[in-house]
Amino acid sequence: MVNTNTREHLNDVQDFLKPNNIKRGNLGEIIKLNLNIVLFKIFRSNSKDTILYSYFYSIKSLNLVTYNLSYSRIFFQEYYRVYGGKIREKANALSNVKDTTRKVHLSRCFIAWPRLKHIGEKLNSLSLGKNTLNNRGYHSLVRDESIKLVKRHFKESNMLEWPDSKKLGIIRRDVFKQQQSLVCLAETYGLHSNELFKKQKILLNSLFFRIVAIDNLSKSDGSRISGIDGIKITNKRNPDLYLDLLKSIKHEAKNPYNYKTSPIKKAWVPKNKNSLKPLGIPILKDRALQHLVNLILEPLVEMTSEPHSFGFRPYRSAKQAIAHLRSNLKTRNLNVVKKRASKINSQNELFELLPENKVILDPDIKGFFDNLNHDWILNNLFLHPDLITLVKVWLKSDVVDKGIFSKNSLGIPRGGVISSALTNFTLNGLESTIMNSITPITKSKEKRIPILLKDGSRTRIASSLAYVRYADNFVVLARSKHLINDYVLPSVKKFLNTRGLAISKEKTKIFRLCDNNAQLNFLESI
Repeated sequence: MVNTNTREHLNDVQDFLKPNNIKRGNLGEIIKLNLNIVLFKIFRSNSKDTILYSYFYSIKSLNLVTYNLSYSRIFFQEYYRVYGGKIREKANALSNVKDTTRKVHLSRCFIAWPRLKHIGEKLNSLSLGKNTLNNRGYHSLVRDESIKLVKRHFKESNMLEWPDSKKLGIIRRDVFKQQQSLVCLAETYGLHSNELFKKQKILLNSLFFRIVAIDNLSKSDGSRISGIDGIKITNKRNPDLYLDLLKSIKHEAKNPYNYKTSPIKKAWVPKNKNSLKPLGIPILKDRALQHLVNLILEPLVEMTSEPHSFGFRPYRSAKQAIAHLRSNLKTRNLNVVKKRASKINSQNELFELLPENKVILDPDIKGFFDNLNHDWILNNLFLHPDLITLVKVWLKSDVVDKGIFSKNSLGIPRGGVISSALTNFTLNGLESTIMNSITPITKSKEKRIPILLKDGSRTRIASSLAYVRYADNFVVLARSKHLINDYVLPSVKKFLNTRGLAISKEKTKIFRLCDNNAQLNFLESI
């Protein structure tokens, strides 16, 4: 045992174990940093063996003292000798020392310890902030029991009554948990793996998924509008209608190859002051089934979505898209920019690019919802064949416009429940295509362009390439028209051509904000 009888040794240990460095028994950052120094002093002063001395000196230099000594018996003996072990009792927690243990670098290996969190431990604020080794939340057995009780209740009652709000909350938590497992399977085995397709088939026939689908339908604004059958959901709660829809989509989910959709009712709503846009309104039963499939498809589309896509996504909005665009076009004072430049850059007249001088590509996709290729969607969609059969029926469904029937061979109905997920699925990957389009020039991950300065030297400057998208509307920013015309625009056209889409030459604009009569009309029609 290490000798702490002398005043010098005792001061070293007490400095290390100061109460103001300990919060509720949790070893803080200051203690963790001082641990190497204190233990090294103790062993250095008490050991006359040169071999042992050199051993600890080498360990300290490799930053491994924490791993070798912090969990040793000597450390805990000294810890309890000075303070009698009362600190851990005050914490009212199990092994808070382990909670703040961080990954130890052993050459290139990482030791993630502890591997499992103690059940029932109470973590204080410091351990919650530093506990990066395991991200598991507190597991409640009561919640599992409540889910079992709800399932048992539905089986015994043969689903004769619609669940109340408390049971719906339990059901939604279980559905969200199943969606998370779906994403985990996709990340582990791939988006087109058999393991993922089997899970999708199970969830398609899940009672909880059907209940949440109908609940989502009842809370949507579109449910107040009827299709060609004239049935709609009123503001009053209608459990009998919900139960009928539950039985209907159960039958359709089990027999997808016999499913036939009703024609879609086309309604015209104002797009702006001078034009109208069509909306497709299926009947209520078809919308309920689309909500069910959307619960399976949406998590996978979110998994593959882009960082700067803001349309038709959970917890994202048009305001965020405009805010991102404004942050890239925020005006700056030229005199301030020149003062911040270095002497060499000032001599070469190399200043920071002002936002008003950035080139803006404001394209328009010609008839996105009307010209989208069905075959591309059905061949690339990461869904079980049974679910793809349902999607195919919706895409090919007939349309009724003012009493006139017409067949649909291209496009997706604007305003459909599943149309939002299909829109993002189609355009996911456009951002990476645009960012990689200038690789022949930059030839680096930083996307910096090589240029020749006035003094004859060469340097690399930022391409200032930025992208933002909301549904089928997107904008691209770049440093010059050369980048837009020769690299970005051809890659965008190629990306859209594989999906049966094209850029409208009449409505596509390339300009700078400093140009005369320049105006950016992003999301003007939303």
